[in-house]
Amino acid sequence: MNRIYRYIVIALAISSALYVLFDMTFSKRTFVYIPPQYTLKIDRVFLSADSSLEKAIAKTKIPSADLKALFSELSKVMNIYEVANGDFIDILYDNTGNNWTALWYYPQGTQFYAVWKLNGNEFVSSSETLPVKTIIEKKSGIIEYSLNETMTDLGLTYEAFISFINLFKWDFDFFTQTQKNDYFKIVYEANILPKKNISEFKRILAAEYRGLNNKTFNAFYWAYKDSKNPYFNSDAKSVDQSYLMSPFYYPSVYTVLDKRKGQISKEIVQNIIDFSVSSETAVLAVSEGFVNMTVAVKKPTAKGAVIQNPILIKQPDGNTVYYGELSRYATEIKRNAPIKQGQIIGYTSKSLELKVIKSNDSIEDFYKIKRYPKISLRGEERNKFLDSIRELQEILRGM
Repeated sequence: MNRIYRYIVIALAISSALYVLFDMTFSKRTFVYIPPQYTLKIDRVFLSADSSLEKAIAKTKIPSADLKALFSELSKVMNIYEVANGDFIDILYDNTGNNWTALWYYPQGTQFYAVWKLNGNEFVSSSETLPVKTIIEKKSGIIEYSLNETMTDLGLTYEAFISFINLFKWDFDFFTQTQKNDYFKIVYEANILPKKNISEFKRILAAEYRGLNNKTFNAFYWAYKDSKNPYFNSDAKSVDQSYLMSPFYYPSVYTVLDKRKGQISKEIVQNIIDFSVSSETAVLAVSEGFVNMTVAVKKPTAKGAVIQNPILIKQPDGNTVYYGELSRYATEIKRNAPIKQGQIIGYTSKSLELKVIKSNDSIEDFYKIKRYPKISLRGEERNKFLDSIRELQEILRGM
């Protein structure tokens, strides 16, 4: 029995010691208050070009008493009257889900705009930049009806489409030479915007187009110091050339197979090209030069005489390009005025007559005229370029 009491006393002594030790340690601890956690409550509102920002926000839980101050604060960092398709707003609420605390406006691109509601009626705004991750994408396709539609079906943006055709506008007339089964490839950089969960086209790195008579054109990005257009073909020659293949801009491109509005057709008789086109279509200078002559001419028609306004532009190579049947000139057109390639020089009536007149007054075949590259890379610069595009060439071959 004495032995049992002894064990009980030892156990109590150990328990007392452990209690004192625990109490001393516990009393020295610092407690940090952790507020109750909750999931952010966010309303997302998508906008369209035909809707106003005010009307969109008025449909949310933001009280009407806050709207005037909110728009006033937001207008400090953005134009609240410029709304585009695809823009959206995120509105953040507190844990009750009833009181808004912030509004974030996301337009196109990497910028976004924030308005925070502080205590009472105090607001603060800021312009922020989304984190961007750049990736390389590649797409290829065979044309069924038009290049624009095929690229759209592949998820390529209109900006990518315009960038692509601008690479080859010196080699190929997408208005009248595009055919079914033409083939294209494109390797490009895209910016990934995490908040928007989308990728946005950045720039083309390499492109290829196989068109008329299976002729293939290519272009590669190369930021050369003396070139405004940083693209060169596999022969290290700039895509920019002395003559454009078409005197029209490409807002949308349809082939001769696609019988829909917007089509441009042409007829060639004795090297004189007659384009049939919608009236008031902008006409571009196919080459640089100087205005040699502008004369208003009365052209007889079944409904009476119509005033036509031809322009003759003298080229650096000695040729003269004649642009006929214009309804009016661009405002800066006058005799001896310098003209840049791609500059708008006038607007069509319902057609455009185009011809290249040589120094001996003969008419040159516009589509066979010699087109000189504006820049040819040479020496070490050429070698650097050819080395840099090898990987892109392999990617194109594998597509």
